Amino acid sequence: MFAVSAWGLTAPVTKVAVTAMDPLGPAILRTVLAALLTVPLALAMGFRLPRQPAHWRLLALSSFGGFVAFPLLYTIGLRYGSAARGVLILAALPVFTGLYAALIERRLPVRRWWMGSLLALGGEALLLSSRGGAGEASTLGDGLMILAALAASLGYVAGGRLQQQGYSPWAATFWGAGLSAPALAPLLFFVSWAPEPGGSVLSAWLAIGYLALVSTVVAYVAWYWALGRGGIGRMGVVQFLQPVVGVVVSWLWLGDPLTGPMLAAMAAIMGGVVIAQRR
Repeated sequence: MFAVSAWGLTAPVTKVAVTAMDPLGPAILRTVLAALLTVPLALAMGFRLPRQPAHWRLLALSSFGGFVAFPLLYTIGLRYGSAARGVLILAALPVFTGLYAALIERRLPVRRWWMGSLLALGGEALLLSSRGGAGEASTLGDGLMILAALAASLGYVAGGRLQQQGYSPWAATFWGAGLSAPALAPLLFFVSWAPEPGGSVLSAWLAIGYLALVSTVVAYVAWYWALGRGGIGRMGVVQFLQPVVGVVVSWLWLGDPLTGPMLAAMAAIMGGVVIAQRR
């Protein structure tokens, strides 16, 4: 719940950043700045890089999905739509996570998981079918954020598998960010640092600090630990609550609309989580 709540704030916080600067800047800096913290901590705390080839493959997938593809695609996608719409699209994350896990583990989720997931996805469909109901609509923005969700889910499953196989969630997070930073850092030369009109540069840098420290480090450690201890499929369904947190924060903070369909969808999402989580 801590990780999901922290990530629920990611969309509105990112929206604050991209209204003041080139979206490529926050997308890259959240990982690069996180790596400046995590790599020294990993070395100081004695967290070693994986020794087994299978662990290297999982760490590479986790690193690419969670720390490279997701921030780039999602941050740029948010530039073209509202924060509320961005968090609602992420409602598909638990389904993608569960399906990836089912493919890796070669077993289908139980019937209750399907029932809860379908109910929660029904809530998302209600919102997405009303193009104006979830804020400013953009086909390009929606497409980028859906691809971001697919990438993040792949990274989550790989990180969860690392935890299940005995690799520390702290090490997976610290080295995941550390390995991603060298691939992203050269892109900073292509960022336009001229302030965007109407945005606050100070607020943008505070937002980047949150994205780097909380969204990219602390929340990932908590999430990988939870996936390893509680099961990828079962814990993944808790992500359906992430849009609820994000929509409420976007409404209170950014003034994004909170409509009747949104409230109905949030009720369906929460009901689906309860059903899917029951043993």
